[in-house]
Amino acid sequence: SFREWQPRTRDGELLSVLWSNVRLPDGKVVNLGMDVTESRRAEAALARMARVDSLTGCWNRAEILKRMEERLADGRHGEVGPTTALMLDLDYFKQVNDRYGHLGGDVALRHFCDQLRTCLREGDSIGRLGGEEFLVLLADADAAVARAICERLRASLRQHPADIDGSVVTLSVSGGIASFLPGDATASDVLRRADFALYQAKRSGRDCAVEYRS
Repeated sequence: SFREWQPRTRDGELLSVLWSNVRLPDGKVVNLGMDVTESRRAEAALARMARVDSLTGCWNRAEILKRMEERLADGRHGEVGPTTALMLDLDYFKQVNDRYGHLGGDVALRHFCDQLRTCLREGDSIGRLGGEEFLVLLADADAAVARAICERLRASLRQHPADIDGSVVTLSVSGGIASFLPGDATASDVLRRADFALYQAKRSGRDCAVEYRS
């Protein structure tokens, strides 16, 4: 039988080696080793691809919802602090697609995500729900933190316009904020409140964030 061993090279590179010690009838021992480092890396890359949105590099819808469910479960056991969901939607994205085509829209989405990452804390999770709609999962954060992040993002988008086919395009975003509540049974409960708050932000003129209030 083989066991996996993970030694490090002198340069600090982590390897994966299948190793077995085989005892022969005469009592001698033969050491068999097989380097499977590249195979393990390929497996890890494939596993990650299944969880990541290929265009933006954010978590895909299934993965961000899975993380929400895990956070809810941890909260029911009292193992985590407050959690807040920030739902974001790029304003007038259809106009960007209509003017610059879908490739231009892709540039805008990647630019938006790059700016969003600069505004988040370590440990925050970004997921693409679909189209131009994204969800940010803020661990150990209340609505005030979500609002501050949204304000930083709006300022960053104004200060750093997107370059689409040589044109300077200033993007804006609307946000809906919803805190996790003790009575939430599933991620859908949180998403429903965040989506309602996002709808209110759009009705208020867009380029703003609204917190859900019961």
